[in-house]
Amino acid sequence: MNGIVVGAVVLLVYVLGLFRDLRLRAPDALFVDTSVSDSVVLVAIDDASLAAYGRSPAEWSRALHAVAVERLAAAGARVIAFELLMPEATVADRILSDAIESARTTGERTRFVFAAAGVGAPRAAVTPAGVRAIKFQTQLVPTQVLADVTDYIGDTSIVADPDGVVRHQSTFTIINGQLHPSFSVAAYLAYLRIPAADFEQVLRAEGDSLFITADRQVAVDSFGQWRQNFQNEPGAGFPIISFRDLIDADPDLSSVRDKVVIVGLLNATGATDTFWSPVTRNSHEMAGVEILAQAIDSLIGNTALAAQSPPPVMAMILVLAFGSALVYEHMRTFLKPVAIVGLVLLFAFIVSYVFARDRIIVDVFDGLLALVAPGVLSIGMAVRRQYNRRQTAEMTAHNLNREKQRLEKLRFGLPVSVAILDPKGQVLRTNQAFDALLSPLAQRSVWAHFAARLGQSGLDDETAKKLQMSLDGGKRYAGEISLESKTYNLTTTWFEDLQQWVVVLADVTTLAELNQIKRQMLLMISHDLRNPLSSVNVQVHHLRKLALGGNQDATKPIDNIEKASRLMQAILNDVIDLEQIRSLEFPRTAVDMSKVIRDIADRYRDDCNAKGQTLTLDLEADAPPVYAHEGQISQVVANLVSNAVKYTPDKGTITVRLYSESPTVVRIAVQDTGIGIPAEEQSKLFAEFYRVRTRATSDIAGTGLGLSIVKSVVDRHGGRVWFESVEGQGTTFYVELPALMAETVAN
Repeated sequence: MNGIVVGAVVLLVYVLGLFRDLRLRAPDALFVDTSVSDSVVLVAIDDASLAAYGRSPAEWSRALHAVAVERLAAAGARVIAFELLMPEATVADRILSDAIESARTTGERTRFVFAAAGVGAPRAAVTPAGVRAIKFQTQLVPTQVLADVTDYIGDTSIVADPDGVVRHQSTFTIINGQLHPSFSVAAYLAYLRIPAADFEQVLRAEGDSLFITADRQVAVDSFGQWRQNFQNEPGAGFPIISFRDLIDADPDLSSVRDKVVIVGLLNATGATDTFWSPVTRNSHEMAGVEILAQAIDSLIGNTALAAQSPPPVMAMILVLAFGSALVYEHMRTFLKPVAIVGLVLLFAFIVSYVFARDRIIVDVFDGLLALVAPGVLSIGMAVRRQYNRRQTAEMTAHNLNREKQRLEKLRFGLPVSVAILDPKGQVLRTNQAFDALLSPLAQRSVWAHFAARLGQSGLDDETAKKLQMSLDGGKRYAGEISLESKTYNLTTTWFEDLQQWVVVLADVTTLAELNQIKRQMLLMISHDLRNPLSSVNVQVHHLRKLALGGNQDATKPIDNIEKASRLMQAILNDVIDLEQIRSLEFPRTAVDMSKVIRDIADRYRDDCNAKGQTLTLDLEADAPPVYAHEGQISQVVANLVSNAVKYTPDKGTITVRLYSESPTVVRIAVQDTGIGIPAEEQSKLFAEFYRVRTRATSDIAGTGLGLSIVKSVVDRHGGRVWFESVEGQGTTFYVELPALMAETVAN
């Protein structure tokens, strides 16, 4: 509906000619500056020339022009065009005519054009051949002496559009009943060396098109005017030589060779006729001689322009109005301004492309109106609908804000300690519970780093340093910390959209004490059970010796007792190892992981051979060492390889890889083609005493602590462990450990 309304309105605006000046000026933005013309040179009768020879060129002796002709012709000028009226005879006309005659018949055979000017209002006229022209009541033409020797007489009348801007040039003028080309067309014909007596033979009119020559077509209106191109701002498009320098000095005239040279008023204060042009900027008008030079350059370069005719304009308006309305109809309101800008830019690109390629001036004003109006109308209707809902929305927002404030109070009134930090670790906000756990000194140090404030409240230096490095490096931190006599579980979480850290400290003092009691009990039980188990193993050894004749009925119970005893011994050993890993600090050194992996592989090589398995090592030769406790890291690799051997069927494949993930990270991968891990069991795999219970694993012995030990060791070394598994296809365990840099090893 919007498209129909807008299309009809814009068509009406176009047909009635409303906003005429805007319609004329909108395409002016298409004109851009190009390089200096290589076809036309200007000889400027400027302030210096007027000061030297007289305040008006009409007062000068035409012998000066004769000198100019001789020098320009000697320099190889192809055409010399005088944009000066010389209607009154002088005694020096013969000197100028002799100079012209000499230039036309010697050397480069320079051609000449003299200016004429119409007097009165122009009228449209059509020749019998259908050529459109303009006609004035009277004409100011050169003297007969000069007219006899010149090649063309061209009308220099410049007619501005209704908005005062010059965009068109006449093609032909009827002077004294004879058809004469305009000044620009005359200069172009002279440039082509077409004799004045023959130019009408090459003319051909076809409707709104005029073929000046066989390969030069221009679109004309009822007055025979064509639309010229403007390729430079005033004073920037053409080489300029001062008339005074031409006469009295010895200027470099190499630029005039094989060019059209126009002699006229330029840069002459109060004497130069100036006009507004499409490229006029910063309130600088363009001299009439420059406008004519731009027109001649357009004809020589075949860059004359043509405007859209009414039928294509009307079709464009309808297509743009309907099309843009369909686009806006399916968009949200906040996207419509973006769509309007996007469509305007696309339209501008297409218009510029058509202008540059085909030299067609599109009706920019009506096109933009057809594009933008449906969007503005659609936005207005949407704003009106939204305004009707505004009161309800504001009330809802007010209620939500009050609810948000309540939630904020609730969050910062929680018993759990909460702090919000900036990306650098500075404290932005805290709740009462967090403030309560800080020491008075830490409460006063409001600009200190978060880790430093905890350090002032009793956090040990090593943990504070790790926490600060974690925050500075943008890494999540999770672990237990001790502040004075209490234990807290500290967790940091980075919120990307807020660009803030949220830190939560939960008081787990009671849980830590219970966990410590549990550890002591486990160690005590493990220690108290070790001696009885050792005695059982000794007695089993004696019983096996007493079994007579290898009686299976006698040895089978002994085997079962020995198997159970060994399992209990393994559990006790793993429990003790796990607790020691978690609670004790072990010395660390630079560990060569290649050597560790080879040693472990040799240890399990016989087990693999017994099952017909293939154990392959893929070790990066220059993998850096890790800073670790060698025994614990060896236990990690051993547990992973042992599990791979146990859970891989006969004839399976086990591959152990070692490589540098980055200069600071070493990765170990243990891959098998075993039975895999069911998806529903994978989340619990690192839990203590947990074992996957399936038919395929029922006969495989284990304590359920091997992977817990792996994770604890890796965590204590600042690394990470994870796995990928597909049931029935196999499992790959990955271990990443911080690499020890080469300079650290050397130190």
